[in-house]
Amino acid sequence: MSPPDVAAQLWPGDRVVRVERTSRHSPARPLAALRSLGRLTPQGERTPLNRSGPVVAAGAMTRESGDPPEHLRLFEALFGRDALTCARILHPWYPGLTRRTVLALAALQGVRDDVASEEEPGRIPHEVREPGDPVAARITAGNGWAWPYYGSVDATCSWIVLAATLARSDVALPDAPVVRRDGRTVTLHRCVRDAVDWLLHRIRTSPSGLVESVPRFAGSIENQVWKDSRDAYVHADGTLARVGTVASVEVQALAHDALVAASDLLGPGARLLRTARTLRDRVLTDFWVDGGDCGFFALGLDRDPSGRERRIAVRSSNMGHLLDSGILDGPDAAVARRRDLLVAELGRPDLLCAAGVRTLASSARGFRPDGYHTGSSWPWDTYVVASGLRRHGARAMADDLCRRIMAGYRATGHFPEFFSGDDEPVPHVGDLVVDVTDEQGHPHRICQPPQEVQAWTAATVLAVKRWTAPATPAATTPGRRRGPR
Repeated sequence: MSPPDVAAQLWPGDRVVRVERTSRHSPARPLAALRSLGRLTPQGERTPLNRSGPVVAAGAMTRESGDPPEHLRLFEALFGRDALTCARILHPWYPGLTRRTVLALAALQGVRDDVASEEEPGRIPHEVREPGDPVAARITAGNGWAWPYYGSVDATCSWIVLAATLARSDVALPDAPVVRRDGRTVTLHRCVRDAVDWLLHRIRTSPSGLVESVPRFAGSIENQVWKDSRDAYVHADGTLARVGTVASVEVQALAHDALVAASDLLGPGARLLRTARTLRDRVLTDFWVDGGDCGFFALGLDRDPSGRERRIAVRSSNMGHLLDSGILDGPDAAVARRRDLLVAELGRPDLLCAAGVRTLASSARGFRPDGYHTGSSWPWDTYVVASGLRRHGARAMADDLCRRIMAGYRATGHFPEFFSGDDEPVPHVGDLVVDVTDEQGHPHRICQPPQEVQAWTAATVLAVKRWTAPATPAATTPGRRRGPR
């Protein structure tokens, strides 16, 4: 018999093989967001964000002495997605951070095709580690990764959006020199063009015409999006989505925005805008689950073994990201209906917990309250949803989500990756490590404590403070085209 806090995490067929309760660190006083972000840049906490390099470490420890456990030191490295998300969130107040992040990742952009690293020309890296990094050595031994590792499909889209955003306010930026990994010097404009070519190739070679996660070898990340855990994409009946065929809904929105932004930067491009329109149409039709007087956007699509597309028809935080993109902009009545119904869905109790939006609705069969991406609540994810709600006029809902984010910060005093998605009235984080084998016999860690200081959580808390302060810029995501409300 499993204890109640373990039993809540289990799916049918799971067999528990390990349970460990870990200790949590409580800082003597709440950590400062700006100082914590400064500590994660190459120059250290004394360097202002507008003049520093990118937020190179996705997460770090708060402990001042002792040897922290390895599972709490997994993200002391540059992650493309994390760095871009921090820059995107903080861009209205710290545009210098955006510039340095874009240029630093341009220098690491893929220049060749390599299976072990999943490097492809034009692709922005997912994870960058030094050769002597013990975590890198362990991952290489266990999974066969080479470094830098490029296994994401969303980082490249985010990078294009941010590069185009910067170019609109700095006309000289596209001509900025970039020294690539192979030693060649090119312009940032060329880097953007190569990134767009990678994106177009990914769409063109997909049987579904979408941006899919397609791991290239057995040790690859299976779901190459921000919800990258093995159990993150699960159908309404509890079966896992088919690996190599998953098209996550928010990635299609990111790809749409990247193509629209690139058409502005690279010059009029009918092909880019035509592809963007096709992605938009696909999201509005194929991802929409209509319930008559209600409805929601599916978590994604996958394909069964015969190649037939299937909706992953579960309600998740991912659909909230569409409000912060151009996908749902415009006065069209059908789009407006979907937008209004989506806003209503995001306010339902089973998608909300004390800390914010749950990654997966508690009513879903695959819900785990402390699962990494299957019920927990991530502050940056909640902030993106709040930003989208605000830009579509749902200010009261957006403000409520910001209050939940700040409640999590006050409850812990630091910047954890995620919070428990249970029904407790006060935000809190779990302390369990739970390993299981599933009904197919695959080993899987279904529960683990969050990193104590995560860069995009610190960025989120800082943005909420700036957002709610008087006379600050509107907290919108850069690069998104607005339409009539």
